[in-house]
Amino acid sequence: MGTHEVIRYDPETDTFPSTVYPSMAGQVLRYVWKVEGDELTIETEYIEATFRGRWSEDGKTFSGSWRPNPGRENDPGNIPYDIWGSRAAVN
Repeated sequence: MGTHEVIRYDPETDTFPSTVYPSMAGQVLRYVWKVEGDELTIETEYIEATFRGRWSEDGKTFSGSWRPNPGRENDPGNIPYDIWGSRAAVN
């Protein structure tokens, strides 16, 4: 079991909408990735939080932090945490 995320590029908005299939929640989650240079922002209305991070110099991994959006710091389950991830090649 695990979480799987499918990310695509939307040229109209210059963003990367994603669909997350989590193993711990009973619903599909929607996120939007924004990339500017090596900076990465991920937003979702599901948890009212925003991720801010950076891609590594080789562009293969990223790391950063999820933080509750202003005014949502005390929402149950909306806690700050750090993550890292990597790209998977799809042929």
